[in-house]
Amino acid sequence: MISIRIHLLANKGKQNELRQAIENLSQRIVMEVGCLGCRVFQSTGNECELVLIEEWENLESVQAHIASSNMSILVGAGKILTESIRVYPERDPEIQILKNIYKTRFSPETKTV
Repeated sequence: MISIRIHLLANKGKQNELRQAIENLSQRIVMEVGCLGCRVFQSTGNECELVLIEEWENLESVQAHIASSNMSILVGAGKILTESIRVYPERDPEIQILKNIYKTRFSPETKTV
C-alpha cells in the first residue's frame, strides 16, 4: 500500500469553498482503480488547512491517478483556492519519484517532504 498526504492551506476566506471542492473530489478519487481510500481532514490547529490522505494499492495505481482528470481538478482547485500545497508521499525509495511528479503537477512552489 502507498499512502500520500496532501496538506492544502486555503486562501483567506476560501476555506469552505476548498473543503467542499476537496470533499467532492475525494468521492471521485475513491472510485479510481487501485484506490484503497481517500479521506479529508480539517486541521485542528489551523482552520485554513485541510489534509487529504490517499491510499493506493501500488505504484501503478498512483501513477494512473496522477495522470487522471481527478488530479487535474485537484491541481486546478489548488491553484485557485490555496496559498500553499505540501505533498508527503511514503518514504519508500521506490516511490521517491512521486515527489517530483506531484511537484510538477501542482507547481514549482509545491513542497514535498
